[in-house]
Amino acid sequence: MIGVTKTRPEDVVDALEQKGIKEIWLHWMTETPEAQEKCRDYNMHLITGRCPMMYLGHGVSIHTMHREIAKLIGKY
Repeated sequence: MIGVTKTRPEDVVDALEQKGIKEIWLHWMTETPEAQEKCRDYNMHLITGRCPMMYLGHGVSIHTMHREIAKLIGKY
């Protein structure tokens, strides 16, 4: 997992493509149109619209609470 900001995430997409990485998850706050277009151009499998932290770890945290709320409203 690599955390990036919304400032030019398409540059990170370029770097990942150069390394041969074909699956990428852009956090819902960093999914710029330019980054999404590059993923399509590179034929990458792109996941967007969700926070990956909801799917990691166990125990009580803001992320597990987010996960449980998402499950309750059918968005998990």
